[in-house]
Amino acid sequence: MVSHQFIAVHLPRSNVTYRLKGTKGDHYMNINNILRNHLSRTERVQPSFRSLQPNQVIQGTIVKLFPNNQALIQIGQEQRIAQLDTALAVGEKYYFQVVNNEQYMHLKVLGDPLEQEVALNVQALLQQLGLSSDRPLRQFVQHLIQEQIPFDRNTLIQSLPLLSLNDHKQTAFRVIQHMIVRNLPLTENVFQAQQALMTENFTNLLQQIDDQSIQTALKDSSRGQQLLALIQDYKQSIPDQQFARHLLQSIQENPLVRDVFQGLNVIKSNLSINNRSLFSLLSQRESIFNVELPVLKVMMQRMVSEQGQITSRIKDFLATWEQELSVHIQEQRPMSAQRLSLMSEQLRPILQTFLSNEQIVTFNHVLQQHEQLPLLLNMLVALGDEHTYEILQQTMTNDFAPKAEFLQQIHHTLAHLGLNYEQLIRDGQVNEQPLTLKQTLLQMVQQQLPMDQERIQQLLHFINGLQLQSVEETNHFIYGNFVLPGDKLQLNSDLYMQFQSKKTKDDTIDPNHCRILFFLHLEALDHTIVDMAVQDRIISLTVFNNQQFLKSLVKPLEHSLKRQLSEIDYQLSSITYKPLAKDDKQISPKTPRQFMRKNYSGVDFRI
Repeated sequence: MVSHQFIAVHLPRSNVTYRLKGTKGDHYMNINNILRNHLSRTERVQPSFRSLQPNQVIQGTIVKLFPNNQALIQIGQEQRIAQLDTALAVGEKYYFQVVNNEQYMHLKVLGDPLEQEVALNVQALLQQLGLSSDRPLRQFVQHLIQEQIPFDRNTLIQSLPLLSLNDHKQTAFRVIQHMIVRNLPLTENVFQAQQALMTENFTNLLQQIDDQSIQTALKDSSRGQQLLALIQDYKQSIPDQQFARHLLQSIQENPLVRDVFQGLNVIKSNLSINNRSLFSLLSQRESIFNVELPVLKVMMQRMVSEQGQITSRIKDFLATWEQELSVHIQEQRPMSAQRLSLMSEQLRPILQTFLSNEQIVTFNHVLQQHEQLPLLLNMLVALGDEHTYEILQQTMTNDFAPKAEFLQQIHHTLAHLGLNYEQLIRDGQVNEQPLTLKQTLLQMVQQQLPMDQERIQQLLHFINGLQLQSVEETNHFIYGNFVLPGDKLQLNSDLYMQFQSKKTKDDTIDPNHCRILFFLHLEALDHTIVDMAVQDRIISLTVFNNQQFLKSLVKPLEHSLKRQLSEIDYQLSSITYKPLAKDDKQISPKTPRQFMRKNYSGVDFRI
């Protein structure tokens, strides 16, 4: 045994620092094995001599011997000249433990040269560290060595209780590995958060809580209702939210449209529509509409398409009823039940043009209230005005602006998911901000409602995991990750973004020097990765996709992209198209969708 022998590796002093790169992004790509494998290949953990810390253990190889007891030693992909205080053999692998890492790195050789049998090597290493050689710990140490993750004795001791938190050992190993690489506390709460990020999908977690059996329990409490509203907001697609905003803006700016929807009891009659209401639809979930947006959209489509028939019948109806309605409104006296019934029957053929039978029943029930008569008369007058239908048509055909909507959804998710919840508590501002999803989930856990609390806990763990990996900073760089529910953009799965950037003088992201990766699962293009690198405002794009038609399909758009980037002072240097790796296809055996140009109407989502 040569367990007490040392070697010294010379590390010249310089201003260069070595960052131990983790598989950033790999930890949350469980739902897309293709994306996880791409990340693990592009950002493999490669330990450097400079990054090693005292007491850490790493496997190294003696590459070459030199005179004066010097040798070339390799750790990871890095090689350094070492001063030997003991005889080592060329080509042999050893376990080394870091004694110190200053001008000279002092490494202690642990045990003899490694044997062919890995399990025996690990068992001997654990004995050297004074630890038990139980099977779970042996397997975990073997995993760390294979992944070239430096570790020390204390790390293994803290990891031991976490190994039993998941029956699937490889999942537990990967979770703890990421915790070690990113210097996260080796605690159960952090493990659960990191595990949720690896094994769960944001959209799926939202859908599990939105399940009918869970809804029933949630609707019995005010906090439960708030949680359902928050989840619906995150699940609602961007086009639906944009339609709602456009409609509210029309209601705010055009009395004719407001009269129509208040008379039909589509919006609250006592609602004051202002700029705050437009914002609160998305951010504070105030109840504005009395019907679901898809139902409202169908209603508007029917009104526009049947404009001629509706206006003609409205004029005939008003010729009969307008004077009588005006008298009852002016004298503030209710209409008799017999006259109301007759009026309702004569209104039915008009309403059937754009309302369902269920909606008509609801309308007639509301009509029994005397205060509804002024709203009814205003609605009829507005429906008889051709300008009303022009406004409705414009509201429905407003262009969908992906860039603005995409940025708005990122801002909305960051603000209302609760990623800064603890910071708000620390600053005493939590009560001054809109209710976040995390805050609501925490309150639901405390209430202990008779429901499946595991679903609540899993979503809470997932958000905690997002917090842990949302932003990381070094002296000169910022690293960030972001997840947006796929339903927002009508994607097959969640949208993942990863960026890294140089820091500006005020410690913010530098748009002149950054890299952004988009991980998409599109309806027609399937799994797609877009890697955008920016250097001195010069952009290079790499698109990873297995569809053979992609390049010919996107090529005509390159000139437009180049021109639009030029307008904001960016230069497009190149666009490269590459297939996803072959082994990804083995992991995802889904048969590629046959491409038919005649059925393809455009890109899935353009930003």
